[in-house]
Amino acid sequence: MSDPKIHVETNNSDRHTNGKNRERPVCESNHKISRPNPFQLGPALKFQPHLIREKCEELVRDGFAERGYDHDVCRSISENVRGNILAMLKTMFDRYRFVVNIAVGGKTGQSVKIVSRALWDADVDNYITINYENRDLYTVATVFAIYFE
Repeated sequence: MSDPKIHVETNNSDRHTNGKNRERPVCESNHKISRPNPFQLGPALKFQPHLIREKCEELVRDGFAERGYDHDVCRSISENVRGNILAMLKTMFDRYRFVVNIAVGGKTGQSVKIVSRALWDADVDNYITINYENRDLYTVATVFAIYFE
């Protein structure tokens, strides 16, 4: 493969530079940039929660197993678990954008209800919710997968 040719153009007549020489590199290359097909009408692989449920449950369980509830520790663990889930999903599903929400709380005898609403295309968008609890804390991880056309 040949290296791209780079040369510098000087534009003296540019009215926005107050008469100063303005140099801008111009790249002439035969390299093709690979981009997803913009005319693709649907995903190559639809987001299907049953394909990732077991792995997501494992990531959440490994992160919070045998932990007591401490606000600062749970925050860093949830950020780490969120990053691991996102990394896994991005390798599996092309052209999807993901929102991962992890709620962690201490068990003190209260009840908790977590709800969400969204406007999306029911044919290609989907979500998955993972619940985990031990004797000291509860965790609810929700992953929203939105197809990006």
